[in-house]
Amino acid sequence: MPCKKEIKTSSNEKGKTLVKVSGKSPLDNKIVFSFSFFNGQSIHFRDFNNFYSSEEDAKKAASDLFETLRLMSNLEPKELFAPNMKKQYHYNQFDDNNIIDRIESILINGYGMTREKVDEFERMYFEFSFSNGKRVIGTKIYENIFQILFIDCNHLICIESSRNVKIKNGYSVPSIFEKVDRNITVKQYEREELLELLIDSARNGEYTNIDDFIKDYDELFIMS
Repeated sequence: MPCKKEIKTSSNEKGKTLVKVSGKSPLDNKIVFSFSFFNGQSIHFRDFNNFYSSEEDAKKAASDLFETLRLMSNLEPKELFAPNMKKQYHYNQFDDNNIIDRIESILINGYGMTREKVDEFERMYFEFSFSNGKRVIGTKIYENIFQILFIDCNHLICIESSRNVKIKNGYSVPSIFEKVDRNITVKQYEREELLELLIDSARNGEYTNIDDFIKDYDELFIMS
């Protein structure tokens, strides 16, 4: 009979998450995503804007994001870091100090994180792509535990290599992860409130894998 993998709560200076524990090296374990410090709302800060061009684009982006996370969670870090897979997901660990300063400025001045919390990330940030060039910005808690921080849906973290920057800075449709607007209809409120609860559950470590999260998301928002 195969032995069961033990589930433990891992705590460190970057937060708390559930991880699968085995006797293998972290590089040989599947990738785990944490949402403990996920900033889902859209912001416009200086020349960074992660609002969307349309409501349809915002909805599709959320669906594509979860599908990308599901696929990546089936990989081991060493598989993701292989040249062909890194190219497929456009996975990149930032080493440009100007870009790192830009990310930290957005976290602190755009999203209101404290300098002390941001310093705990030790200037180690990565990006990967989903949904036709949109980016996820995150940091690593451990070799196989990836912390999702915010969405760069207009590819404006690396603004020098982005196209149509002026147009993108005019986008105004918020992410579907946006906090509830009390002026929206009851039906819209119920969906927004459910999504907020779903994200809070992920932040609190109630999901041990991304497949369960996507299943609940589909049941609440895609199939309803």
